[in-house]
Amino acid sequence: MHFPGREWSVVKPEAEALDSAKLQAAVDFLKANAGRDGVRELLIARNGRVVWEGDAVTNVHGVWSVTKSFASTCLGLLMDDGRCSLDTPAASLVPTLSTNYSRVPLRHFTTMTSGYRAVGDEPRADGYTHGPSRTPFTPGPQPLFPPGAAYAYWDSAMNMFALVLTRAAGEPLEQLFRRRIADPIAMDAAGWRWGDFGEIGGVRVNGGAGNQDRHVFINARQLARLGHLFLNGGRWNGQQLISSNWVRAATSTQVPATLTNAWPRSGIAGPGVYGFNWWCNGIQPNGKRVWPGAPPETFAALGYNNNKLIVIPPWQMVVVRMGLDEAERKIGDDALDGFLRRLGEARLDAPAAGSTAGRAVAEPPATSFHSLTYAPAPPDNPLKGFVPYLRADATFPHSLEWDYTKLSDVMTGPTNFNWAPFDAKLSAAATRGHHFIARFYLEWPGKTIGVPQYLIDAGLPLRRWTNTNTQPHPPAVDHTPDYEDPRLRAALTNFIHALGDRYDGDPRLGFVGLGLLGTWGEWHNYPNQQWFASKTVQCEVMDAFEEAFKKTKLVARYPAGTNDSRYADNSARAIGYHDDSFAWA
Repeated sequence: MHFPGREWSVVKPEAEALDSAKLQAAVDFLKANAGRDGVRELLIARNGRVVWEGDAVTNVHGVWSVTKSFASTCLGLLMDDGRCSLDTPAASLVPTLSTNYSRVPLRHFTTMTSGYRAVGDEPRADGYTHGPSRTPFTPGPQPLFPPGAAYAYWDSAMNMFALVLTRAAGEPLEQLFRRRIADPIAMDAAGWRWGDFGEIGGVRVNGGAGNQDRHVFINARQLARLGHLFLNGGRWNGQQLISSNWVRAATSTQVPATLTNAWPRSGIAGPGVYGFNWWCNGIQPNGKRVWPGAPPETFAALGYNNNKLIVIPPWQMVVVRMGLDEAERKIGDDALDGFLRRLGEARLDAPAAGSTAGRAVAEPPATSFHSLTYAPAPPDNPLKGFVPYLRADATFPHSLEWDYTKLSDVMTGPTNFNWAPFDAKLSAAATRGHHFIARFYLEWPGKTIGVPQYLIDAGLPLRRWTNTNTQPHPPAVDHTPDYEDPRLRAALTNFIHALGDRYDGDPRLGFVGLGLLGTWGEWHNYPNQQWFASKTVQCEVMDAFEEAFKKTKLVARYPAGTNDSRYADNSARAIGYHDDSFAWA
């Protein structure tokens, strides 16, 4: 992998395993489907070296909504610095949001799910309908929808987002981006700048949406550098400039395909394909991938006037197409897909026939539905176990993915939580258009202890024993906590309420398993059942889950009535049941 210095290295396509004739065919196709600017501002790089560029790649002009991906990158930098998180309420940084938008976190701004609407956001006569307000920092009295309840591509929300980030940074976003990203990756200072609204509260506020001429102004060669940084997971020539976790999350689908598009008049639909202000090659609500001719990992920053930054990790490629010609002809998803498919065909190192590595993957056949006859015993139920663990699995139709999460991975103190590991699982399933089924655990034979370290440090008793109920795996050491200890009971209650506060109703989440108690969170300690939690503790856990989750459905492993000798009665609770686990059965 090459990293350009002050200038890009320009090589013949064959030097990067590309067929010149086929590459030119792809370029010609794009030109035929563009306006007057054609491919003059087109740049194609592979492995950090330019293999094709037009004669106007040094033209500097605005790129409209590509600006949103710059703002999102600033959010990633601020999160790396600990200045904010996805869950930081925007109103804590901009108090004018407190009246009608007090519960909107940064997560919802960067996914277009905030519901924010500014004064002056009424649709304009020229057809601009999605947040055109010239007073974007004056919150409107009526949100479009409750935070997180729907999606709406909304420009005034992104300008407010930029103000919020500026407050968190304590400096203009352009200054932050220049110091932390642009200068280290050798963006030419004369080749880019970021428009602004002037000073607000003594600090210049750059545009976050890319409208009203407050967008990023840049040329194709400089924009390609940002793409190359993201191609390499935020790392540039050995230096990690922005965390790889952020790059991965930002360029993965964060808006589920099942979420309502509350403002279809914009013509810009994000469900199934929108990340943290980046566009993903995800599965749309119609069940089709946006660019089927490109790998699923492809992502892009897209702006009006056919301005596009496209990153294709499996092909190690970055493509920039810039222009000012959308009024003549828009390069839509079909044309872009045709170009990308031809670009993939130009690779001389493409996998052999039959391999799916590094190329677009055919979509699975549409799911067909069949009526089932009731079967009294679980082994006779043909749906038993038809949910895979958290992974891409094309062997059978499914809409859910399942995984365990160690409590100690997310709970670091009585009221301190690090949700990143769990959030990454939700996003991974959502990227594939699936809902996630969650279960947390404290003990797992043969694995590191799942009890939060602060409880261990406080002296919580742990029983170390060899668990023989591990088939088909060999017996392994288990550590069972004292489930009656009041410190552990308080921790479980705190955790469940925090989990619900954050994730109840999260559209990425299908079900939450009660978990937590017993080996693997399965509500047993067989063959040492005497160490399992009492009915009192079981009730505390179930009460907490029912209080914390009013929208997302709960599931338990064992149904139990009033006379069950081991389990607390759950027959009247709003809890469903499953056998063992969705994946193992």
